[in-house]
Amino acid sequence: MLSSIAQKTSLKIDCGGGIKTHGDIEMLFALGSFAVNLGSTAVKNPEIMSEALKKYGGEKIILSADVLDDTVRIHGWQTSSQMTINNLIEKFLEFGLCRVCVTSIKCDGMLQGPDVALYKKLMLDFPNLKFTASGGVSCFDDLLKLQDIGIDSVIVGKAIYEKKVTLEQLAEISSC
Repeated sequence: MLSSIAQKTSLKIDCGGGIKTHGDIEMLFALGSFAVNLGSTAVKNPEIMSEALKKYGGEKIILSADVLDDTVRIHGWQTSSQMTINNLIEKFLEFGLCRVCVTSIKCDGMLQGPDVALYKKLMLDFPNLKFTASGGVSCFDDLLKLQDIGIDSVIVGKAIYEKKVTLEQLAEISSC
């Protein structure tokens, strides 16, 4: 499916989930992925993340973290890593990390607004990184709030399915 989408569109696709080896990363790039997200693997096998950053660069390898109360959770939120999001980010800065996708677990799927305070704090702590906000978008105003604080990108899921945010609104904000 990835290969078909990559060949038939001009979309910049990034993939994540279940990526455990260098071979998985190479396969996704070979199939047409623009970038690859590493989450649990970055926590459990940081050398894979570090080596991938060195090989492909920070625009192609994205650190993806699910966060609850400042602690990174892994394996689909099931296990606490005992590591803060700041500690995880700091671990990869020297290898060229520049993109981080952060899912606020307490907000994800709730349609009650994103964790703006979390993203503001991260952007203050790491002003040279690009952050993707994930979790909680409930309406178009939430997207504007995230844009106002300077977030680089946003994942919008349930709000689209529930028709709280339209594709026309997404097109409007992406042209700003």
